[in-house]
Amino acid sequence: MDELPSATPDAPWRAANRIDPIYGGLFTVSSTAVWESVRTMQAKRRNGLVGRVPAMLNADADAAWRVPSTSMWWQRRLDVWGAVTQWCTLTTQQVAAVTGIPIAGVRRCLSELFAMGLVECGLSVHPMLSSRALLDEGAMWRPGRLPKQAARLWLMMTTAERLSVSGGRPVVPAHQFDRHNVSTAEFALRLAEFAQVGTVLGDTLSGVGGLTVLDGRGVALARANMQADMTVVRPDGLRIAVEVTVSCSPDFPRKVRNWAAVLSQHPLAESGLVVMFLLARRLDSRKRAMGATEKQVRRALREAVQEFRGAPGDPTAARMIVARWDDYFPEDGTVDVRRFLALSGHRPTGQPSAGEEAHWERVDVLDARAFPFVPADPFAPLAVIDNSRALRSTPHWLRSGGRPNITDLLLRRAGFHSGVPHLTAPIRGKARAPHASGVAGPARVPDRLLL
Repeated sequence: MDELPSATPDAPWRAANRIDPIYGGLFTVSSTAVWESVRTMQAKRRNGLVGRVPAMLNADADAAWRVPSTSMWWQRRLDVWGAVTQWCTLTTQQVAAVTGIPIAGVRRCLSELFAMGLVECGLSVHPMLSSRALLDEGAMWRPGRLPKQAARLWLMMTTAERLSVSGGRPVVPAHQFDRHNVSTAEFALRLAEFAQVGTVLGDTLSGVGGLTVLDGRGVALARANMQADMTVVRPDGLRIAVEVTVSCSPDFPRKVRNWAAVLSQHPLAESGLVVMFLLARRLDSRKRAMGATEKQVRRALREAVQEFRGAPGDPTAARMIVARWDDYFPEDGTVDVRRFLALSGHRPTGQPSAGEEAHWERVDVLDARAFPFVPADPFAPLAVIDNSRALRSTPHWLRSGGRPNITDLLLRRAGFHSGVPHLTAPIRGKARAPHASGVAGPARVPDRLLL
């Protein structure tokens, strides 16, 4: 992986330098971490249940709340909080990768956010590691569960800052397993670093309503709360909703059926939506067990597309893909370049009468020639790429370029249709010219009001 051309070749926490969530030993005992919030940590200290607390988890909350909004650390803190909020669970290394902030700055921001009750710290590795190594390498972070603290920070933020953190969606803590969230975020970061993608979105912004908003058809109430684990947006606007799974639970066929129903009701040309089911693995998974899981997943897809066939020329089967983590990343630090960069998978579009293997055909989802997308509106699908550049959860190297002008929108809503109104300040009894400027230069919109 370290030899693959990277969009961030000089970044200290590029993919080749991060812990692999599958092979790196991050999850060996359980798929969940042991979590601590500032409140649980304080309670344990009062009752003598913990010894020396690492300095990173012992910051002064009052001092953290007093950081001025004009400070560089205010923006860095929002960068970190936005990343954790949208990706649900991130390692310290992943936070540094998303934000582009040096690791020392990431540590300070996480320390302050922990003291403020806005994030929680989780550990899944052996506690005998040193404190610094534990927090730098093996710690995970998720949004805090103290709504009053989040509301307090929310009131201190501008509209633009709120949108950049939340994407206009409620900040709700996720309920997935930690291994699931960290693996999903790692997959998104690797695609953003190595593949030709327009952007990647976390599960908060991967709701079915947002994914199908282009066609204006709406979603049935029974499926309104569906959301993918993440979304990959191709440069031409094609949306690839990714569902990550390590097993086929009793509820999995129902999930597949719901996605098949959504695809059959929203044509590709209008919605630009396809769904990929990515089979991840545990560190100790055996090939036989993984093979059995894949058979169950394929059976669920096959049954779902038989029930929801789609329209002529736009079959549902062509838009439901199965892929395997092992096919992309066979071992720790290695990548199958051909399969991963093309996001190869298999879909049930072959001839079932010729056997199981003939029923599943390989497709390269990121290859516009192999998987064409001709949108009804050539410009509408691209808006999500432009808008995602304003999100703090978007990997920092994908944020360059045009962004939505939220200031003009708010001004128009307030009744100002000709831009920022100029105020004339009197000087020694005389009115100053509206466009005059002093040593500070001409008046402009403050940075905190811009996305």
